[in-house]
Amino acid sequence: MKFHGLDQFQEWLVNNYFTILENTGRSDYNEADWHAYRSLPSARECETNGPKIALWIKPYAYSGINYASCEVVIIGEAAGLWFDLKVYTAKPDEIMERLPEIEAKLVAAWNALVPIDAENN
Repeated sequence: MKFHGLDQFQEWLVNNYFTILENTGRSDYNEADWHAYRSLPSARECETNGPKIALWIKPYAYSGINYASCEVVIIGEAAGLWFDLKVYTAKPDEIMERLPEIEAKLVAAWNALVPIDAENN
């Protein structure tokens, strides 16, 4: 299935091991009908979903005002609370340029929510 919006960015994400899925929850104003994810083996597990912690890219595209931005997100449960850690309103070009840095910072924040030694107690 071909998804619409930010085609070059989609291609770049696929080349960087992301899976593209239909975004059925998007608003009618968002012309990007997809979002993307990839697993994060360096991130500690989610308390509910186990090792299925992922980095999500959620694009927003509006041709009427020639605007595109994205959120880069980790969502999961830690210490009995659900967290939504994100970078938002980042341009696709900026994400392509800085994804290793963005990913490292979000994973570090996720991993810091519960100290590793606390998981073993």
